[in-house]
Amino acid sequence: LQAPLEDLQRTEGIGESAAVFLKLVPAFVYQAQRSAAGQDTILNSTEKAGRYLLARFAGERNEVIYQLCLDRKGKLLACKRLSEGGSAAAELNIRRLVENALISSASAVILSHNHPSGIALPSREDYTTTRRVQEDTQPEIYVYRGYAAATDASWSEKSLDFAAKRLGHLLETYFTGEGYRRYLAVVPDKAQFTEPPEGYTPAGAQETADYLAQRLPVEIIDIAPLLALEDYYRTDPHWRQERLSAVAQTISEAMGAPVPDTTEETLCALTGEFHGSYWGKTAETLTADVLSYITSPLLDGCTVYDYETDSTGGVYDFTAAEKSPYDLFLGGPKALLRIENPAADNDRTLVVFRDSFGSSLVPLLAGGYRTVYVVDIRYMATDALSRVTEFPEGADVLLLYSVAVLQNSITLK
Repeated sequence: LQAPLEDLQRTEGIGESAAVFLKLVPAFVYQAQRSAAGQDTILNSTEKAGRYLLARFAGERNEVIYQLCLDRKGKLLACKRLSEGGSAAAELNIRRLVENALISSASAVILSHNHPSGIALPSREDYTTTRRVQEDTQPEIYVYRGYAAATDASWSEKSLDFAAKRLGHLLETYFTGEGYRRYLAVVPDKAQFTEPPEGYTPAGAQETADYLAQRLPVEIIDIAPLLALEDYYRTDPHWRQERLSAVAQTISEAMGAPVPDTTEETLCALTGEFHGSYWGKTAETLTADVLSYITSPLLDGCTVYDYETDSTGGVYDFTAAEKSPYDLFLGGPKALLRIENPAADNDRTLVVFRDSFGSSLVPLLAGGYRTVYVVDIRYMATDALSRVTEFPEGADVLLLYSVAVLQNSITLK
């Protein structure tokens, strides 16, 4: 149906009228889909938003970016066509995105774009753009004792209920057998260790974990008491890998895995200063960080398989770090990875569902397992996992999420 009119007319049995009718069919279907989608204005789930957007993208030959503006109950306030590019790219205007959200008084925004190639997998550019939007539209950033923090992790039962629903579906789908051991570790937000601005109270890690544990079949591993403000970067929301030995040891012990051996570890650092995502966004000048990482014969021997690129590398990606230093750890935002540890003295498997905080911690847990799966369901839908891999029975399952993600869980798929 995408063929030129002249080509259709050259087909036996198809005259001019039939050819014109066939060319109009996609337009008819497109309008019917859009009309049906327009009737469903409550987009309070990923599935509903997906159905609505599919109608918008029907018939598009170029990459297009749409912005959905929603109120607190998921009611659609506005649908804006932000931009259109070529067959492989579209530019995003963040200023226009913010203006649309403000004009419509939106409480939430959904961004979506298509891949005319038919390959529905996010590219590295998609990850980078998503992170740029998050950084450029994030809430107030303040400085406490030389450390920048953001007001983006306040308590939200609605968000925690959604997280519980998503994570519960995940556990029910893949890890219902008696042999599985399921754990939850919540990473405190840096703001928890500061004096935040008046009117803002960051959600606590322990309270967040307790709320979820009442709704999920998991055992809590409490890591918050092991952390302090100094364990985070000054210019970035993430924690520092070189300060996580106690965290890794506590998690390993709780799961009954061999405790990581630190005797052969060496501390290294990337060349130059590390300017995190808060750099240049505060009135007070910040001191630049140094991004350090831990090496050892065990970590050097681990291999990391990336399901998206069908490639194998190490736990540290120095090429990715050239563009974004924190992406040194496991290559940054990745939907699904598998770490193999040939030096393991057992055949145990660990499956970690995580956000970006897990990138720097997971390598420190690899010593206790033969295989570690690393999954980020912000970039891969839960139901799609079964089409890509199978998790062995009896695996340890660790839900490792930051307070910021759990209190803003709309990103979980």
